[in-house]
Amino acid sequence: MKWLFVLFFSFTLLPNIFSQTKLIVINPEKDILSSIPTEDIYAYAEFVDGSIHKKNGKSIQRKMNYHILFDRMQYINSAGDTLDVDDDSFEFIVLEKDTFYHSRFYYRVLKDYDKIRLVSRNVFVFVNMQKTSTGSYYNSYQVINNGHFLRGISPKDTVLLTKAQLYYMADVKNNIQTLHRENLIEIYPHRKKALLNYLYEHTVNLNNLDEIEKMLNFLTTKK
Repeated sequence: MKWLFVLFFSFTLLPNIFSQTKLIVINPEKDILSSIPTEDIYAYAEFVDGSIHKKNGKSIQRKMNYHILFDRMQYINSAGDTLDVDDDSFEFIVLEKDTFYHSRFYYRVLKDYDKIRLVSRNVFVFVNMQKTSTGSYYNSYQVINNGHFLRGISPKDTVLLTKAQLYYMADVKNNIQTLHRENLIEIYPHRKKALLNYLYEHTVNLNNLDEIEKMLNFLTTKK
């Protein structure tokens, strides 16, 4: 499958993040884009009430949805057409109770802490099935950052996809950072020793929301 590495050179390699939910099977010679069910492509089952909050303080109400595969926020205009929101035209977007903002990609706010926000990205990932002496398991190996590159692609082999959430933190200026130890210490230098002790005593899976929240709750507790 050499075409993957040629076509998706900008994708982030991300081994061992996969927790199986639903596998999307693309059969040989089938177009990838048309084989992905519509209900999987969007974040919500249907277009929902949303508001686009402009940088000038004004807001616009629309029926909206987030297109995960293309990483596009979309809305329905008065003529009934589905259009993309201009990524540079707003400060943040609210869909039902979820808040999104854009910093190269769309991020959903999960929780506010005193100096950071815990945010997530919805993504599609390619999946490998690997066989061992004790059975089979699945492992993700490549994130699809822009599904537009999949247009017209019909692989000769069976392709497996699934959806995943990637977790990050945003600082007070909404700059996205990974949840690495060094980044956390830079923001919370007075908690360095406590954080190092915590990480020594706990194995934190940075793809597990519960474990991430426990670590951040400990880190941001004022002491």
